[in-house]
Amino acid sequence: MEKQTGFTLIELLVVIAVIVILASMIGLTTSGSRIKARDARRLTDMRSLVTAQELYYSDMTRYFTCSATAGDCNPRSARNYPSSLDTRMPKTPEDPRNYGSTCTGDSYIYCGLDNTVDNQQYCYFAKLEENNASYITASPKGYMRKDAIPISFSDCGVAG
Repeated sequence: MEKQTGFTLIELLVVIAVIVILASMIGLTTSGSRIKARDARRLTDMRSLVTAQELYYSDMTRYFTCSATAGDCNPRSARNYPSSLDTRMPKTPEDPRNYGSTCTGDSYIYCGLDNTVDNQQYCYFAKLEENNASYITASPKGYMRKDAIPISFSDCGVAG
């Protein structure tokens, strides 16, 4: 009687099941890292916006203005976020997920408050993923974490 070589169906199914389990465990552990990396980029982008606005202010004695009604904002949606900050930042950063088009709800986009009436202020904000009810803001007071979307310039520069 000849002995057959190779794998049985059961052996193949066990190996495939082990590979699937390992792959799903790796996927779960790296998703948290990706969320943290995107939030870190949002923080870096807000810092860069503060720096660019301060450079603009030092030359012009006012902050760069952007109004959705004037048409000088990012064309993707009416959200008072500039597509550039003159030569100080020729192209403003976009959210790593860049998902959605409104500044409320589950959108992951960078937004701002209209500062055409008060060009001595600015406020940009982005939703964070790690804590779904948290935001990072950029204003003349620096960047801060907030629990809600800022509704005014004075609210933008206050933590909490």
